[in-house]
Amino acid sequence: MTILTAWTAFAGLGMVFMPSASGADNTGGKSSESEPTAEQVGAGILHGLTVNLFRLHAASDVDGAVKKWGSGAFQAKWTRDVREVFNEHETIALKDFFTSAVVWVGGMKGPHGIVALYSPWSDALLVIEQRVEAGPSPKASFSDFRFVSGESLRGDSATITPEGSFSLHPLREPLTVAISRLYAPSVAMFTRLYPPEGAPELLPAALRDRIDSPVGELILIKARLVLRLNMFQDYLSAENKGWMIQSGVLIRALTAGDPAALRKFLSEKQSPAIIETVCALPPETRKTFTPVYFSKARDSVIMGLVNPTAPRWFIEAEFLGAEPAPRIGHIQLMDVETSAKALTLWGKEAPK
Repeated sequence: MTILTAWTAFAGLGMVFMPSASGADNTGGKSSESEPTAEQVGAGILHGLTVNLFRLHAASDVDGAVKKWGSGAFQAKWTRDVREVFNEHETIALKDFFTSAVVWVGGMKGPHGIVALYSPWSDALLVIEQRVEAGPSPKASFSDFRFVSGESLRGDSATITPEGSFSLHPLREPLTVAISRLYAPSVAMFTRLYPPEGAPELLPAALRDRIDSPVGELILIKARLVLRLNMFQDYLSAENKGWMIQSGVLIRALTAGDPAALRKFLSEKQSPAIIETVCALPPETRKTFTPVYFSKARDSVIMGLVNPTAPRWFIEAEFLGAEPAPRIGHIQLMDVETSAKALTLWGKEAPK
């Protein structure tokens, strides 16, 4: 298996290994000095697959995943820091984070590595220090972690207003662009802070100098996750039943992968190429799309749909009309790893 083939298989699972095998960074910027070696790619895949198993476990059972994968010190820190902010009744908010988070792989040295989970839907990062022993049955354990807000990761907390921190995806532009504005600079900064050839250090000096206390970072992240819970409650309310039914129609059509079924429900202005591309996705990617975003405009509703098993792909769906007979307007498919290119096509630059 070539490096590029291995990388393609790795990326197809919804994970990101920096820098990319093409030698260019993941934001469309300047080329890195060298592409990953075969050894780095192999180690990156092992580290990435391991933390993705943890992510999927935590999406349904947070405490069970922490107990299974975390060392004693990791579990104690989780109880002390995370459970200090999120009580047992707020576990659903943490599950929301894990459901939509993409895996990033950073610095590695032997069995030690830095991996991270980032969700652009809550603009939150969980950095994890892990050890993976290769073999017929690889053994993995997490020794340390730190939650980091997107503002602290990017170093832009001083320029963000409280309103901006809590209003992550305004409807003044397409949802794909709003997500790109968060993802593109975040993955670029992670790439610089945690190169694969770098030391597996949980908090590099550049990040350590601008990060808040563990509780401070978590309080901001929690506020956004709680707002998202309110968003889901709105989506499930009786007054929005028509929108929910139509989203179910769309999800069933996506699962079937039938272009004719999708064309039947979409606007005549829908791009046929998007329909064909969506239907060409692997069945595993299409079959379990679930809502991660819901917002009403004056005469439409915007939804974001993500498959938890491959969260780097998402669909933006616009529903037109009003209750009691809304209809699907159009859909857009996006791979978050194309965020910088999406901003360029939109005529914008990625935030510095």
